[in-house]
Amino acid sequence: MSATTADPEKEIIKLVDMIKSRYLCSPRTLAVDTFNAFNTLIKEINWRRFQDMQDMIILYADEISEHCRPHAIVAENVSLRILRMVSNAMKNKVEEESDMECETLQLLLRSHRTHIDLSRSLLQENHHMDENISTFLDNLKEELQTYKNELDACAEDISYQSIQYIHSNETVMVYGHSRTIEMFLKHAAKKRKFRVIVCQTSPDQVGHIMVERLSSFPNIQITLIPDSCIYAMMARVNKVILSCYSISADGSVCSRAGANALALSASVYGIPILVCTGLYKLSPRYHFSSSVCGRDVDYSFLVSPAPILDYYTSNTLPGVHVLNPSFDYIPASLISLFITNKGSLSPSYMYRLLKEMYKLDEREF
Repeated sequence: MSATTADPEKEIIKLVDMIKSRYLCSPRTLAVDTFNAFNTLIKEINWRRFQDMQDMIILYADEISEHCRPHAIVAENVSLRILRMVSNAMKNKVEEESDMECETLQLLLRSHRTHIDLSRSLLQENHHMDENISTFLDNLKEELQTYKNELDACAEDISYQSIQYIHSNETVMVYGHSRTIEMFLKHAAKKRKFRVIVCQTSPDQVGHIMVERLSSFPNIQITLIPDSCIYAMMARVNKVILSCYSISADGSVCSRAGANALALSASVYGIPILVCTGLYKLSPRYHFSSSVCGRDVDYSFLVSPAPILDYYTSNTLPGVHVLNPSFDYIPASLISLFITNKGSLSPSYMYRLLKEMYKLDEREF
């Protein structure tokens, strides 16, 4: 590896610092930023050995994993996915080199050369193999570009499936705003006429953004409701569509705070819950504790309670503790189907995808 590695590493160090500060951004933005940081690291450094590259990627992947949860699980997922690509490429390269060495040794033995000639020939062959790292990097860059294209087209690939799940004159309930669900509904509105009930999602009230974005489509009849009316309106709903921050190994999801109450309401009425999400959110970790009003409170869940109760009012209420969680966890038993960029999948199938996507043999979660 060359000595000038400061610039390529600067971007990924900035990413790690952002994760440590618990800065909350959209999962897609975080996934793209993480990919770009590792992609720069791989492309800009003049690598001499495969192992150097793998060691550095593992170093930063471990640092991201240490600080990622629960707000930046996607960053860990992307780093593990890239590590899997590098490991596969190294494995293939080692197998090719091993086959070449065996063939070379057999040829030399058949030619009855001396031990010195054998050693000299093998050293020349190994030197030639070291020079072939450029071929390895070219193949790795092609895989990285394929993964980048997958990230860019994720929401669009999900939206194309909307016609299969949204039918004419149905009533769909969504929670807050999500770019993926917005595109999903807009694509369905090109051929279907249906109703959408949008929960305003207090205290952020991002449901107003969804209403504004969908209001220009005449085929969508929109109703905005406060979160307190979710259970009362659920009897009119045909299906619930949710987004998420991450998918756990057991099929449960981390979503916006309050989504679990909506899922429980839907389960009472037997209404199916569809989760629109890209597979880059699938994590090898299991879900974290969702308790916020009892034991085992994880303070990384919590943000300032000022939107709920301002500082001056709280001084007049001694002994009152206000918790404002950022996330909610929905168990896999409440989810009917995942609509992903690779098609529809059941929650029980998610665990099977982990070994295909990540290198987990030597890592603990």
